Amino acid sequence: MEHERKSDADYGLKIEKPYRKNRLTDSQILQILLVFLCFSVCALFVQQALYRNAAQQYEIAVSAVSVSVGNSVSVQTATEEALHALVNVNTADVTELCSLSGIGEAKANAIIDYRINNGPFTYKEELMKVSGIGEKLYAKIAQQIVLDDSEITTHNEDPSYVG
Repeated sequence: MEHERKSDADYGLKIEKPYRKNRLTDSQILQILLVFLCFSVCALFVQQALYRNAAQQYEIAVSAVSVSVGNSVSVQTATEEALHALVNVNTADVTELCSLSGIGEAKANAIIDYRINNGPFTYKEELMKVSGIGEKLYAKIAQQIVLDDSEITTHNEDPSYVG
C-alpha cells in the first residue's frame, strides 16, 4: 500500500508567504536616484551663483584699489572702501548683509524677515523698523546701503554722488 503524501491544501491549510514591506522596487530606486540627481544639480547651481557673487565682489575690490592707487590715495583707504562696498538691502542675502558694520547673522535674518513680511524697503530709514537696528547702528551703515542696484552704478560712476 502506497501512502500518498497529502499537501497542506488537502487539509484545508493555507500558508502564505510573508510580505516584505521594506523592499524597494526598481521604479522607487530610480525615483530616489532622480531626486538625488536633482538636488546635486541644484547644489551645483547655488555654488556657481555664490562663486559669481564672490568674483564680482573681488573685481569691485580690485578696481577700487586700482583707482585709489591711480589717484594717489593710499591702498589702506581703498581696502577699507572695498570692505564697505554698497549693499542692496532689498536683494541682499545673509552673507551680504553681514558684511555691513554691526550686522550679524541674527540681524541679517531679521532684515530678510522684515522684507518678506512687509515688502521691499522704500526708504533707507525704514531699516530702523527692523528689530535690533536703532539710530546708532543705522547711522553707522547708512552710507553702505542702497535700495536698488541703479544706486550702486550711479555711486561707482560718480565719486561725488551721495546716496
